[in-house]
This record gives sequence, C-alpha cells and structure tokens, in this order.
Amino acid sequence: MDRYLRRAQEILEIADAAPDSGALVILIGRQGGIRMLDPSGWSLDGLAAEFGAAEVYRIERRPGRVRVEGFSGGRSFSLSNEIASGIPRRLAAGR
Repeated sequence: MDRYLRRAQEILEIADAAPDSGALVILIGRQGGIRMLDPSGWSLDGLAAEFGAAEVYRIERRPGRVRVEGFSGGRSFSLSNEIASGIPRRLAAGR
C-alpha cells in the first residue's frame, strides 16, 4: 500500500474514535505542512489547486458511519467504516 493510502487509513482510524459528527478537510502541502479547513463549498481538486496541497483528505462523520475521501496528483478514492454503538465494527468484532 502506498504512503497516500496508508495516510488515509490512519485518518479513517482517528476519525472513527472522534466524538463529533460533521466534516473536515485536511490539506498536506508539498513541504509537509498541514492545514485543516471546513470543506463547505469546495471540491477536493479545487482545494488542492487553491492551496497548492499535495494531498487533500475530506472526513465526514455521520451517525453510524465515517468516510474519508482522498485526492492527490489526479488520483482520488474513498474509504468508509460503519460504527456500532460508538465503537468501530472492526474493534467490536475483536480485530
């Protein structure tokens, strides 16, 4: 798995443990700087272009579900995880 997908998986795991609902964008610059923003009204590629980000991750937490969308260098993907009773299912299943 490449660095980009590993980072997205780490973000998904952290978002699973967060108590809040809502959305957030994480921008990672070409020199490694990190910026977090409200994603309202932005596309991932638009954020990358506007802020010169090398990687962009949108995190959406809704009751029972966490989703991470990623964009880097023209590649995009989405990861999601269902949550049971506030505990990620993979943990509840003993993994």
